[in-house]
Amino acid sequence: MASERVQRRIDRLLDQVEEAVDQLDWETVLSRAQAVMALDPDNADAANFLASAERALSSATSSANRESKSASRTGSASAPSPTDQPATPTPTTPDTTPKEPTSFANGRYQVKRLLGEGGKKKVYLAQDTSLDREVAFALINTDRLSRKDSSGQIFISHVGEDSPVAIPIATALEARGYSTWYYERDSVPGPAYLAQMGEAIAQSQAVVIVISPLALGSNQMTTEVVRAHESNKPLIPLLKEITHEEFQTQAPVWRQALGASTSMAVTEERVEEVVGRVVEGLEALGIKPDDRRAEEDRSRIMREAQAMGRLGSHPHIVTVFDVGSTRGSPTWSPNS
Repeated sequence: MASERVQRRIDRLLDQVEEAVDQLDWETVLSRAQAVMALDPDNADAANFLASAERALSSATSSANRESKSASRTGSASAPSPTDQPATPTPTTPDTTPKEPTSFANGRYQVKRLLGEGGKKKVYLAQDTSLDREVAFALINTDRLSRKDSSGQIFISHVGEDSPVAIPIATALEARGYSTWYYERDSVPGPAYLAQMGEAIAQSQAVVIVISPLALGSNQMTTEVVRAHESNKPLIPLLKEITHEEFQTQAPVWRQALGASTSMAVTEERVEEVVGRVVEGLEALGIKPDDRRAEEDRSRIMREAQAMGRLGSHPHIVTVFDVGSTRGSPTWSPNS
């Protein structure tokens, strides 16, 4: 019998599975269902979702193969026109797009194509040359793992129209050793934003709120303010194009949540100055950047990737994590 804490985690994962099914995001369905099965091997719902995802991914692979064969036949049946003239070569610019890997595990798994990408993994169709079979090869993105679990130190709450102020605030905080979470960069497709926002605030040590006339009309920001207040997170209000008196009059719910928090005016030109004062406030609250954070983050990423690798128990799912480099190239490390 699962404990109450584990059952809450299972229910949360199953909610994410249902949302992914609605969006036909079968790679996310696959990974979340595997996670549930790792926590509760007898979970019938997870088993059904896992089977559905495998069927969907297999169907997508078959369709792609048929299309490839059809295109090949069409291409071979057509011949160039005798009137075709060689095209004049035009200057090209170097392609800087990151190249997809062609194989894993020292050539054992030969990549055929990318099946899909979710918040934490890329899934490739690959050929296992040792066992002569096709497998779905899941490559864990450790950058996303680190961002989700370690970048929620300071949550930046704002509306999109205030991004020209909010994002430089996050950048300036990060330059001083803090990590931040803001939705333009850190939210991922698939899971509901409310769930991502709630988890990010729960992991935060403080919440910076950019308050503007547009922000006061945002139901999403009201939800974030209330969630932060209910989670007992320190709130740091920054006023953009609005006075303290106007804000208190127009947003009584926010005023109650913020209590006696000291507000500061902010503009695009005053970001550095304001962030300096924000850092003073954070340090007064005991929230300080950790000089050893980079080394500790890397150690934690390794543990997280290895733990996620152990979730992939399906015989046709091979999970690896991409940590490290050799002469500047990524090192693909299989879970074995």
